[in-house]
Amino acid sequence: MFVSKAPLKGPPGFSLIEVSIVLMIVGLMTSTLFPLLRTLSSQQKRQKTTHHQQVIMKSLAGYVLQNGYLPRASDPRQNRGNAGKNPRGIVPYRELGLSEKYARDGYGRYMTYVVWVPSLPSAGFKDHLSSTELQSQARAKLKRFCRQRPKRKLKLVDRDGVSVLSQAPNDSLAILLISHGQNGHGAYRQTGGQIKNPNPSSGEIRNAAASGDYVVGSGKRFDHVVEWSTNRNLISTFSQENCPLDDPPPPSPLDLDEDPL
Repeated sequence: MFVSKAPLKGPPGFSLIEVSIVLMIVGLMTSTLFPLLRTLSSQQKRQKTTHHQQVIMKSLAGYVLQNGYLPRASDPRQNRGNAGKNPRGIVPYRELGLSEKYARDGYGRYMTYVVWVPSLPSAGFKDHLSSTELQSQARAKLKRFCRQRPKRKLKLVDRDGVSVLSQAPNDSLAILLISHGQNGHGAYRQTGGQIKNPNPSSGEIRNAAASGDYVVGSGKRFDHVVEWSTNRNLISTFSQENCPLDDPPPPSPLDLDEDPL
């Protein structure tokens, strides 16, 4: 006697409606997740940039306390990392005793370093002194640094065109550190020259130029991260010292008008 067997059935499949629902959910998750990941990545890069700028500022303050002056910018094309001759270039990280990574922002590009307080070695000071004499000389160097005023001033304004020193008109900028953001317009290349973006904002154009006129702020087409300081604030904010309280002298006859990179 023959017994018929029912055909074996596999697991039930998905209907087109079920597949469509799954694909729709995946699409919604993807469209939500990717922008969040991009935002998180951008925030991390900005945080890294800010951290590197703070490290540089502290190193500059320590350099001033030891030497009595600020180092000039480094030329990315030659002797990279050492102090050069110009007031604008990349961070002189070797001169400051820093790793090269700190001269770069969170995007891996060199930050622009601008210094406008006369950054010449302090003349008239001696070596081979006693500890007491060294302390007195260091104090004299610091006093002279804090009293310096450049003949040609840096200008830094916010998005509304208001100077960052509007509340301190008698003070002047000493240092600017500029990260040129995600598109990098104006950042120095290791081989020389600057990165050119095809559609830079007006603020990015100003920060890329060596005109002494710069912008700080934020916007849809402007994501530069700018750290700045006066000579007095550099010491009081980024070191354990304070500038001696004195009336500032007349502007220094020194004028850093060297050709930019």
